[in-house]
Amino acid sequence: MTISFINPDFEEAPPSYSLFESLRSSGYTFNTAMADLIDNSVSANSKNITVHLEWNKGDPWVAILDDGCGMTETELSQNMLIGSKSPDDARSNDDLGRFGCGFKLGTFSMARQLNVFTIKNGLSFRQWDLDIVASENKWLVGKKIPDWYDSFPEALKPKVNGTLIVWKKCDRLLNYASTDTQLYNLASNLNVYLGSVFSRFLSNNLRKINIKVMKHTTKPWNPVENGNFLGLQKLNNIDIRPYTMPHHSFYQNPDKFREAGGINGWNAQQGIYVYRGNRLIVNGGWLDLKLKNDEHTKLARILIDINIESDKEWQVDLKKSRVLVPAGDIRNLIQKIAKHTRTAAEKVYRQRNQSESRSIAAPKSFVWNEMIKNDGKTVYKINKEHEFIKLIKTRYSITTTDMNSLIKLIESSIPTESIQIKQSTTGIHVEDFEDAQKKKLAEILINYLIDQGKTRKEATDKIYSQEPFVVLREN
Repeated sequence: MTISFINPDFEEAPPSYSLFESLRSSGYTFNTAMADLIDNSVSANSKNITVHLEWNKGDPWVAILDDGCGMTETELSQNMLIGSKSPDDARSNDDLGRFGCGFKLGTFSMARQLNVFTIKNGLSFRQWDLDIVASENKWLVGKKIPDWYDSFPEALKPKVNGTLIVWKKCDRLLNYASTDTQLYNLASNLNVYLGSVFSRFLSNNLRKINIKVMKHTTKPWNPVENGNFLGLQKLNNIDIRPYTMPHHSFYQNPDKFREAGGINGWNAQQGIYVYRGNRLIVNGGWLDLKLKNDEHTKLARILIDINIESDKEWQVDLKKSRVLVPAGDIRNLIQKIAKHTRTAAEKVYRQRNQSESRSIAAPKSFVWNEMIKNDGKTVYKINKEHEFIKLIKTRYSITTTDMNSLIKLIESSIPTESIQIKQSTTGIHVEDFEDAQKKKLAEILINYLIDQGKTRKEATDKIYSQEPFVVLREN
């Protein structure tokens, strides 16, 4: 059935201005909004992208300049529409867009005015200003180049080809930065964030791009650098690459250790990284697999590459920051790989912690000491000089005879034969001493030594040189 444009059964009800205000609360953060704008620069084959934030005496503005292909007058007019593209449209794997909403809604989440200057066979300009839309109650797009553009910094203007986006009336940006110092800190944080999202484009592995934020070059962050690759899995054009990261003792430089931890730190950065068109969508976590972040699995990281045709199946959201793992074979495989990777990471964490403790702890500081008897047999004795043994004797007034008897009972009751049999068959699992528990006990021992006349530094140095507390020095 064909419905004519003139039909008495229907009337036109164009969107009201209130829709714009609703769209402003679409869930963007400053970082995700900026990344959405830079997606357009990457899709435009830009080689250099410049981001600048200006405090402007409390009336801040933000600029993004690229040297991409730019837009003609007609192309710019089309791209200023809200939802200028359908997510069902065919697109190349280099196109990082999805709905044709990103750079508009990302802007409105932070600012009330969006200005776009672009050069492709001449300079073209368009402007969305929510104040004008509100006053006229019409979705009006400005075409006249504003007077302030003449005095705009030349270094931020497109020259031959390219696009400049300028946010003005940044009312909601002020929720993130209410002083010039906070604004520059926001820029610094953005630089690190972009290094994660666009790491593959910033590295030499792909089409090389350069990003600068406030004249600081954005450095790529590879979530699995120095990781142990556990093997590629493929299903329905989805690539899954699980890794276990090195134990913290691998990093000789504390700054390198923190850098490898990522923008959110080691615990938060464990889990799954989803890339779409080589652009990072999900930056760690376990998605909706009902797995929790855990101290002992923080060395587990899994890279998943999906293609742009998988958007609907993976339910990539408007902001390109969330996905939903599809049900069925894909979900089952990812869940299986996740559990396997977590187990492998936990093994690295536990084994290295135990061996590291004994390799770098101070001599005679172990709870158990290994001794070779005259007949060549190895025996294990509890270290009576361990600070915790001393604390127990002092705090509970246990006589030396009773303490020695208790220690002797424990030493003589070690089930050595059972341990040997289990070790050769199923292996031995030692219950882990949680870091939080270690820290609590360490503080008790430090206070005990302070009561004995040690300074806090002397007490801390002594306890953190003993097993099992030595691993806490770098955690």
